[in-house]
Amino acid sequence: EPLKYDLRGLYSVPVAKNFVIVYSYCKICRKKGDDQILLCYDCSNMTDETVRFFDIGPHNKVYELVRLTNVK
Repeated sequence: EPLKYDLRGLYSVPVAKNFVIVYSYCKICRKKGDDQILLCYDCSNMTDETVRFFDIGPHNKVYELVRLTNVK
């Protein structure tokens, strides 16, 4: 599911009760212009088929950490 607001450009998928994976898919990120929001330091080195995992863990802790680190 696409995330919103300060997590725009990222997606999440639940894998167990209260457990999520937060990720981006480089091809979609670039196509939607979200690369200008996420500003991954090595974006130009990643192929379109790259899936980048930002965090994995309990729902509340994952979203709190992603927000605090500003996803860069």
